[in-house]
Amino acid sequence: MAYSESYTCDVCGKQKAGTEHWWLTWVDCFQGESSAEDQPLIKFTRWKTQYAHSAGVKHLCGAMCAARLMDRWMSDQHENPDSHCEPDSVHHMPEPVQEITRKAVGFSSATRAPLPITTAQLKKED
Repeated sequence: MAYSESYTCDVCGKQKAGTEHWWLTWVDCFQGESSAEDQPLIKFTRWKTQYAHSAGVKHLCGAMCAARLMDRWMSDQHENPDSHCEPDSVHHMPEPVQEITRKAVGFSSATRAPLPITTAQLKKED
């Protein structure tokens, strides 16, 4: 049985086509000498399907959406300069998915359609 999977940009909602140059991003933590000195940071890397399903990873269709997401994230950081790393929002380098299964790619056996990948939203309305 064949199935297809699709990805959607977490900023603009565009669907990924096969050969486009997409990006992945996630929030990590720059650890200080104590937890009071920890600071959240955002990381970007080029598209790798094996990382696209990792918890907390956002999908970006290109540089403009990456810049928009980074701008929103930076604005959030300036609004709360004393914020520290939130354990639920910190995702170190994503673990690659070794074997693609229906469960790994978010497929439901009942509907055979992708389930939404839930992550902490950095989106704000423009």
